[in-house]
Amino acid sequence: NMPRTKTQGIELLNRWQKAFSNDIKSYEKVKKMFVDNAGSFHNLIHDMNFPNVSLNAYLSDIMDRSFANLKNYQTTSESLKDLSEKFYKTSSLDMFEKSDQSASDISEILGGAIARFARFDDPSKALFEALKSDNIKKGLKDYKIADITKDMFDPKSKEFKDIDIYDFTHYLLMVNREPNENNPVLNRLIEAVKDMQKESEKGIK
Repeated sequence: NMPRTKTQGIELLNRWQKAFSNDIKSYEKVKKMFVDNAGSFHNLIHDMNFPNVSLNAYLSDIMDRSFANLKNYQTTSESLKDLSEKFYKTSSLDMFEKSDQSASDISEILGGAIARFARFDDPSKALFEALKSDNIKKGLKDYKIADITKDMFDPKSKEFKDIDIYDFTHYLLMVNREPNENNPVLNRLIEAVKDMQKESEKGIK
């Protein structure tokens, strides 16, 4: 899904530039955030600390969904509310009928997570900090997603190197928040991401 060619990437940008014709400032903000962080994404894709994140498969989708998120929602909390209503189901069975669907679902949530940075005062810097290897490790630890070593008392615990795209999405949704932030909407969305992760693991086995 990565823009295979420059043309594909340019097409994506042109399409969104048209969509934002009444609000070119927001378009430029998202575009600049991705352009400024091209190196950060590149480094993360090749970062051997996190070999299973496989971000490159999602990159053009994420970019697409980030633009869409900024266009469709005034605020991050509106976007979170909508995403959590869409993906959080008490029974997650009906949600995963189509396996190809889950890849685009996680892209949509990732796009929403990254669009949040576009609403910060300095989007490029905020995203740059969030994509730094050391900051990712710190966040994974703070938000109890993974740690340097497994917790011997918790069979579900993960090392940094074990995290996947779902754990990374969980991390990005939490960046710059308090670890124990009491936000029911956010918590439901994170539960939905964990459900998707369980489903995808079933698919792999």
